[in-house]
Amino acid sequence: NAIATLRNHGQVAFGDYLEFGVSHGTSFACMHRVLETEGLAKVRLFGFDSFEGMPPESAAEGWEPGQFMSSIEETREYLEARNVDWTRSRLVKGWFRETLTDATREQLKLDHASLIMVDCDIYSATCDVLRFVQPLIGERAVIILDDWGPQERRGEIGQKEAFTEFLEAFPALRAEPLASYSDNARVFLVERSG
Repeated sequence: NAIATLRNHGQVAFGDYLEFGVSHGTSFACMHRVLETEGLAKVRLFGFDSFEGMPPESAAEGWEPGQFMSSIEETREYLEARNVDWTRSRLVKGWFRETLTDATREQLKLDHASLIMVDCDIYSATCDVLRFVQPLIGERAVIILDDWGPQERRGEIGQKEAFTEFLEAFPALRAEPLASYSDNARVFLVERSG
């Protein structure tokens, strides 16, 4: 649906797929397969993860440090079993505060992202991700926030608040909600004006 939405809005040249919070690699493998099925087998895929689970600061946001841990070796094995093409796919290991930098953007030659999966659960990591991807959003991109959370929450902050702050910080970006695959996730078409 994300690819169809971009095409319906005139997207011809697709930018990279970026995923933040790869864990075992199920979403990464799924997107790899969908891109091939949709005739976009040249799109590059990048997966960012600590491969050590949730960071120490996640405890302050109600998560268990180390939760969702999958080693990079286990993840690679899972992805290889699903025929992921390593000539256009790359895993980036490290904590977001250390890897989501201008230097990383330059090293990986990242300049345009069309599909962005944010599956990192916590507010602070989501803020890091959104700041990192902001300059990579051209005219439009689809951002998938996998851990938006239920409609009624008990005071905790998370992806919803991070995304609201992101849009306030970058008023040239406008977000249109799209159909989601889960009650706990949100999908947005993000367009840049001007």
